[in-house]
Amino acid sequence: MKKIHLLTITALAAVIALPLNAAEKTKSKPAASAAASASPAAAETKTKSLPFRGKIASVDNDKKSITLESKSGEGRTLMVGSSAQIFKGDGTTAASWDDLKTGEEVRGSYTKADDGSMQVVKIKVGAKPEGETKSAKKAEKKEAK
Repeated sequence: MKKIHLLTITALAAVIALPLNAAEKTKSKPAASAAASASPAAAETKTKSLPFRGKIASVDNDKKSITLESKSGEGRTLMVGSSAQIFKGDGTTAASWDDLKTGEEVRGSYTKADDGSMQVVKIKVGAKPEGETKSAKKAEKKEAK
């Protein structure tokens, strides 16, 4: 009689354990695929363009970098590689490395490289043209109504 009870208990334990084991396996598969899909998402965040603006504090011709002024100590250094698009303030007229001078207002976008450096994607040199501010655009919309 004890053997029958022991066999019954063992069989019940096996029946209960099988669905739990199967559930763990299905949970681990999506987790693995989620980890695999997380790495492209992480790569996407690294390539996401981030905005910047400020005045040029210094230009380093050897390193092809500019440093923006900062109110609190050391400014941000941006690398201006050969793939960077450089424009005049209006955003349509092409500019060159020679247009990047100390004291010049700049704005644009950059991406963070794997080494942590900020790589310029697009930079506009000079002040924004008059009608390009958000408040000016809002005023134009109100006048049009």
